[in-house]
Amino acid sequence: MSRREAASYRRVSVSTVQYWIDGYRSAGDAERRDGSWAQDRPSTPHRQPGRVSEQMHDRVCEARERTDWGPRLLASELGLAHATVSRCLQRRGLSRLPKEPRDPGRRFEWPCPGDLLQRDTKRLARFTRPGHKVTGDRYRTSAERNAGVGWEFCHSIIDDHSRLAYTEIHADEQAATVTGFVERALAFFAGHGITARRLQTDNAWAYIHNRSLRELLTARGIQHRRIVPRRRGTWARGLDRERVWALEDCRHVSGGLERFLIARGERVVRVSTRLMAGSRRSSRARGKSDRIDAISVARAALAVDLQTLPTAALAGPELDLRLLVDHRERLVRVRVALNSTLQCNLHGLWPELGLPGGALFSVKWSSRIGRRLARADQTMRVRIARDELRRLRELTQTIKALEAEIAELVGRLAPQLVSEPGCGPLTAAKLVGEIAGAHRFSSDAKLARAAGIAPIQISSGKTNRHRLDRGANRQINAAIHRIAITRARCHPETRHYIARKHTEGKTTRDAIRCLKRHLTRRILPAPSATPTQTKTLTSSMSLT
Repeated sequence: MSRREAASYRRVSVSTVQYWIDGYRSAGDAERRDGSWAQDRPSTPHRQPGRVSEQMHDRVCEARERTDWGPRLLASELGLAHATVSRCLQRRGLSRLPKEPRDPGRRFEWPCPGDLLQRDTKRLARFTRPGHKVTGDRYRTSAERNAGVGWEFCHSIIDDHSRLAYTEIHADEQAATVTGFVERALAFFAGHGITARRLQTDNAWAYIHNRSLRELLTARGIQHRRIVPRRRGTWARGLDRERVWALEDCRHVSGGLERFLIARGERVVRVSTRLMAGSRRSSRARGKSDRIDAISVARAALAVDLQTLPTAALAGPELDLRLLVDHRERLVRVRVALNSTLQCNLHGLWPELGLPGGALFSVKWSSRIGRRLARADQTMRVRIARDELRRLRELTQTIKALEAEIAELVGRLAPQLVSEPGCGPLTAAKLVGEIAGAHRFSSDAKLARAAGIAPIQISSGKTNRHRLDRGANRQINAAIHRIAITRARCHPETRHYIARKHTEGKTTRDAIRCLKRHLTRRILPAPSATPTQTKTLTSSMSLT
């Protein structure tokens, strides 16, 4: 066979055939036997004077394994070009890290059939015609797009030991449907020789508040087990005590979680969204999910010094003060509920009895009512009223003791707040506990925004308007509002300020809002504020 015929047979050029012949002729016997002569040499040059040294390769790979960062973040840390870091990782096979092993599912199984039946519902959407994956036609009329064909509910019960399942499809998941399905399922399992002893469901309304289902299970002697919801944050108890929580700085979403963590003595830092842009681009996971966002926030927080990020934390006396304030508020709520019940019982005993508001909290009225209850016939209503009165006295004494302790503690932590007109010990303690460190706000404007005091601009064109911020931390907002109302009622300088705002055409409500913004500068100045920012309320009121 000629070279041209061989090239035509293999569909290559004649020069390629000649290259193979020369390689075979120059190869040794061993290379001909194992076929290594036919392997092409890579096109990489033998000499690469500009190639990065092996020490630099080791340095890049060590940083990659230590931080799990992408090429862009590694380039910024090592001071190298992005392309250089990418090529080093590619040569060492680290351009794509291996996927993390998936956690094996925790499987459990009861010892006997019928020990546990698991009940759940799956909602399935109805459709009027096959989808585009079958027909290849994506076109739908407006009537078809707007027509709601509804849902179907797949009710299932499975035995935990034998994995025997029973399923029905219904149009709803209401109480009557659930009870009827469970009754038929129990008959199905009984036909297979399985006697149910426990039924486990989630906390859906049709299971928890279903009286007919409860009566059915009670009559059959079946225990109803509920799946306990997982409490957030319990997994973090196994971490180091010096842990830091990094949250993306979107307070309308993360504000509740931030307050939850601060109330439990955790340290929280806010990561600006602009710091997360680099970590998102260098992430090897494409798309958007809660896991991807969490990893991006953690990488952005580790890429910078945590001390430079705004930190919210309560520790030491500040945390003790926050716990005392929360405990007092809980006791006050319990006392209010108990007072309402006691007054209802007293009205049933003596309809003509008139008590001023909060009278039972005083020693005078509680002693008078106690003596009258002691002289009355000891019926069941009287005995309950006497017990409620005793508990009300104990709660009142405990609340007064907590108030004294809070006043002493806040006097040591924030004496400048207590000395301000209109700010009592309880209000000052509330501010200290909710703000969780004023140093995390670089200016009073950021504090006002976090408290919902700064207005939100809604201007358009030549119209310049603002509206209230009804989000943010409402506890701080309420505390400053109480200070503003008290000062507007009894503080001369504040009353003069309100009068001047009236002359400017503002209503009383608008004047109070302006006053709250001034109180943010006066009562809670930021540590990095300039002297002009922390001027007194009197001087700020004199501005036009």
